[in-house]
Amino acid sequence: MYALHDDIVALATLPGKSALSVIRVSGKNAGSIYKKITKKTRVPKANLAHTSYVYNYQVNRKIDFALLTYFKGPNSFTGEDVIDLVRSISV
Repeated sequence: MYALHDDIVALATLPGKSALSVIRVSGKNAGSIYKKITKKTRVPKANLAHTSYVYNYQVNRKIDFALLTYFKGPNSFTGEDVIDLVRSISV
């Protein structure tokens, strides 16, 4: 069962053929999730996009390169801390 204030990680774009794919992380642990998947020691400055490698932190392997944006709550889409991870799809 899910609690009301659990973090959410979900696809924010429609599945199927498109130029971009966006994954949104929302919740109080968005910053720590960001640090785990990017191996950074701090969350980025809010509302600025930057690029970073994305890692599977469990096996310490690079899995992607993406554009990431951090939105600090309550000034975000959900009112919570949000990380948007955007990757382009190669066709």
